[in-house]
Amino acid sequence: MESPALSSVPTYVKLVANDEELQELRVKVRVLEIKRADDARHVKELETKLGEAETFVALRPKLQAKLMQQQTELIAARRELADARQLSELSETRNLDTLEQLEMTMLDKEVAEERAEAAESEVEELKEKLAVVEVELEVIKEGACERAIVCFFHVARLTYLKQ
Repeated sequence: MESPALSSVPTYVKLVANDEELQELRVKVRVLEIKRADDARHVKELETKLGEAETFVALRPKLQAKLMQQQTELIAARRELADARQLSELSETRNLDTLEQLEMTMLDKEVAEERAEAAESEVEELKEKLAVVEVELEVIKEGACERAIVCFFHVARLTYLKQ
């Protein structure tokens, strides 16, 4: 029979070996638990991303419809802007034409006023000349009348003398 001390050496070695194996297994379990927790966190992140992707997929038709609507509104707004610019240019052209016509009218008015002033001056000159001519005519009439009287007396005297 073996001595109890000798028989316990292999058991002790087995115990130590089992203890080391147990320690290694515990370390592996901890590593696996850490990996499991990390994997669980990663799975949650992926589930969150999947939820976001599903939400986007659900919203995509609405977003596309909204985009189409905004594109249509943008096209309409651009057309309105082009029309407004065209109207503005037309209005500007009309304003310039009106200003040119106004300037021409003002020049015509000034010329007409100058002609009117010249005509008024000419009328005044003609009135003065007419007054002078009327006075001269009066003088001539008076002189002619006096001469006619003198002539009449001469003719009458000659007629009397002839008789």
